[in-house]
Amino acid sequence: MEQSSAFRVAAFVALTAGMVLLSFGISGHIFKFGSMVLSSMTASSEISSPTESVPAGSSGMPAAGNPTPSVGGETPVAVGSTPSVGGETPVAVGSTPSVGGGTLAAVGSKPLADGPTPAGSAMVLKSAATLRMAGLAPLANGLAALVSLILMAFVLRRWIATQADLRGRFLKTFFLYEALSMAVVVVLFPFFWMLCTSFKPSGQELIINEANPFDIVPNEPTTANFLKVLKWDKPAGAPVEDEIERKKNFSTYFLNSLLVASTAAFLVTLFSSMAGYVFAKKELPYKGYLFALLMGTMMIPGMMYMVPQFFMISKMGLCGSKLAMFLPHLASVFGVFMLKQFMETIPGSLLEAARIDGASEWQLFSIIIVPLSMPILLTLFLLTFLFHWSNFLWQLIVTDFANPLSITLPVGLALFRGQYTSDLGLIMSASCFSIVPIAVLFMIAQRYFIEGMTQGAVKE
Repeated sequence: MEQSSAFRVAAFVALTAGMVLLSFGISGHIFKFGSMVLSSMTASSEISSPTESVPAGSSGMPAAGNPTPSVGGETPVAVGSTPSVGGETPVAVGSTPSVGGGTLAAVGSKPLADGPTPAGSAMVLKSAATLRMAGLAPLANGLAALVSLILMAFVLRRWIATQADLRGRFLKTFFLYEALSMAVVVVLFPFFWMLCTSFKPSGQELIINEANPFDIVPNEPTTANFLKVLKWDKPAGAPVEDEIERKKNFSTYFLNSLLVASTAAFLVTLFSSMAGYVFAKKELPYKGYLFALLMGTMMIPGMMYMVPQFFMISKMGLCGSKLAMFLPHLASVFGVFMLKQFMETIPGSLLEAARIDGASEWQLFSIIIVPLSMPILLTLFLLTFLFHWSNFLWQLIVTDFANPLSITLPVGLALFRGQYTSDLGLIMSASCFSIVPIAVLFMIAQRYFIEGMTQGAVKE
């Protein structure tokens, strides 16, 4: 008995130590990511106004085109410089000789440009975000430690309150929760890496922190990738683009994909529900053979349909239009099969009672069948939306690149890849926007999945 009790205590200590390390790592990365977003956003807002320009001639040396007044007809020489030999202009000590006859300012003087250079603004923005990140690092680490201590105190309190004969079950539950937490970390790690990479400067996307390889949150965050994706990085005085170039941006691709995926998902769900209702509740000659024939078409690879579908779209003159993106895929045999199997579980007595009350076929379908089949209808809508949202190959085939309104999000993401290089920062930034509709749909339709499982089990 004592050995069993000692083993349980040792197991509890090991599980608690693992929980503390896991919670500190997760919460530390989350708080550091929050401080990174805050630092990059505040730093970019501070650099939005240009630095005051330095007037020509305000430094110790004259600017180009504004020579120093001569004394006695001779040009004075700067203190500490070498006199001219043979009429050549001397160069100030420690300065770099001019190239192509350009005039250089003396050492310590300010640049003579009308405003800050892009490289200078980027350096200021980078240093401001880095300093703010360093200032918020102790706060993030302190909050992570506080979260770990709170969890440890909560588990320890539950352990003390648990009876001795029930502590074995407590350890099993504790181990299960910890294993599930680790599984969640493994599943969500690619998404977290995508978010962190989108804030990294160009050229540093794949650089690993040698001090802590597990620390993937950048210490020098920047919002330049998001600004480039949305085309918000151009200065105010930039030349105005033409209409076609102006529409070649991520927002146009996003709206195109949203329109194509939503329309296709709605029409596929509508047509599949009608066909499923007929196969499930209507009597037709050779209905079984016809349904078996449709099921047989599911064994044919989808690539076999691509050439005839493209031939039909070309003959119809629809290449380069949004209609060509989803028109060949409106007939979904899988959707018909899934809805037919679900609608067979709806009691036929409900339809008979409605017919006695004088309901028409459309009323039977819209008032009885559709509300009872709503969970499975939303499931089909979500699956179809996801398919068309990421349908890269077919949309690439029928896209007219001269018309930006025909470019969808999967094809637009591919445009960030060059022939020899790929800008991972831009790709990850655009991918952060692309997962938003899918995540929202999953959160909305999550409870309907559970209802579909319970209602599908009802038998007449």
